[in-house]
Amino acid sequence: MPTAGRPPVAGGWSTTVPRDDVTGHEGRAGAGRASHTGAWVRAGLFAVLGTVLATFGHHAVAATTVSWRLVGASVAVQFATVWPLARRRCPAAATVAFTLVTQGALH
Repeated sequence: MPTAGRPPVAGGWSTTVPRDDVTGHEGRAGAGRASHTGAWVRAGLFAVLGTVLATFGHHAVAATTVSWRLVGASVAVQFATVWPLARRRCPAAATVAFTLVTQGALH
């Protein structure tokens, strides 16, 4: 059965895998930038999960409730912040470094 994404060559299907532009590893390259819909889903999921976890953490530490308006506004702000980055491929080291710097600034 033919494998999707590989062009046919004489005598069968090509086994050549494109090189990943970010890491340089062969076999890890995707179809380029993420699709528009995929980026929206990733950014939305990140915003919702991040806000829900932060809300639960606040509730556990402060033992007070968080208004739904604040939660909704936080989701919107986090989505707007993450959306431009959702379609880019970032190296793992850059992601870890950015996370550590952001957490250090927040705490």
